[in-house]
Amino acid sequence: MKKCGKCKTYLEDGDFSFRKGRLQSFCKNCQKECSKKYREKNKKSCRRNLKEWREENKSNRGLDSQQVLQEEFRSKMRRMLKRKNDKVEDSLLKYSSEELKSFLIKTFDTLPKEGIFLSYKKPLKEFNLSLEEEWRKAGSFENLILKFKET
Repeated sequence: MKKCGKCKTYLEDGDFSFRKGRLQSFCKNCQKECSKKYREKNKKSCRRNLKEWREENKSNRGLDSQQVLQEEFRSKMRRMLKRKNDKVEDSLLKYSSEELKSFLIKTFDTLPKEGIFLSYKKPLKEFNLSLEEEWRKAGSFENLILKFKET
């Protein structure tokens, strides 16, 4: 049993992270909360640091060009879902974030949120995302589905 330096509760050792062979002074939940507050307070520098790290470690990730395109595709879809009141049409997908959201709500009665994620009937790996035509097929409304995360 160890006392958390932040929430002052006694917890099992498994609720604390190890660093340099020793237990941290904050429990995992408090550490997570502190990290989240720090990232919110320092958004720009965190984004810049992450971008720099990704550039420096691109070759170390071991992704082939198709996997990079799949990540780019998923990222684009996430950004479209996060936009608010955006009527700008995506040039490759040929629909706006507003149209995407209304399709998901009309079809599935919900948008992706915690426990529910956007997926694809035909997996992205089966498309050649370097071609515009394939990019459109992968992102077509007919290929989109919502799935529940398994716990």
